[in-house]
Amino acid sequence: MIHPRFRVLHGENPLPTALTPIYPTTAGLAQARLRPLIEDALARAQLDDTLPKTCAGGLACAISAKAVDSLHHPRPGADPAALGSRTLPAWRRMKFDELLAQQLSMRKH
Repeated sequence: MIHPRFRVLHGENPLPTALTPIYPTTAGLAQARLRPLIEDALARAQLDDTLPKTCAGGLACAISAKAVDSLHHPRPGADPAALGSRTLPAWRRMKFDELLAQQLSMRKH
């Protein structure tokens, strides 16, 4: 059994309004260091959508910025099974974007 790290909250620290994401990491790179780096990158990233409101076959596509936000800041009550199994519409959009980027780079190459 792994002993989780925890911190006792005293009245001065409010609880976050979103669930805390757990990112894949490696030795020497703790979640506490990785989260602020990702938050900084997200704050600076231009996440304007480049796709039309409907994708191939009339499939509705979630807006990219909204998909990224919902994955990095899951709201309380979000379905943990859908987050873990990557079946939320936001995950489908990420998969689509990554596949599209891969196909475009292959085509360019």
